[in-house]
Amino acid sequence: MCGLTDRGSTQALRVLWESVLNSALQDGGYAVQVDRRSLKEQGIDRKPQIHVGPKAKAMMDQGIKLQSKDQKDKRGREVRYTEIDEGLTRYEYNEKIKKQDDS
Repeated sequence: MCGLTDRGSTQALRVLWESVLNSALQDGGYAVQVDRRSLKEQGIDRKPQIHVGPKAKAMMDQGIKLQSKDQKDKRGREVRYTEIDEGLTRYEYNEKIKKQDDS
């Protein structure tokens, strides 16, 4: 394996992680597999889901309705979550994608 700062190291690490994780899943008796490729690269025609973190999930479990806000990322770039999730909560947005995927 190449060093972590070498060109192509991120892809090499993703390939290794995919292999190790899929072996562990198989050894554990799970039928699921992880694929490091993008949905487009996998030939899947749907929007990606938006991550819902554990704090947000816990708040939702308590009945608190969360609403996305536009934010700046670590590099100072604006991320327009309100446009990305189409005015829905991230959970609602992901459920909408899942329903479209099932149909």
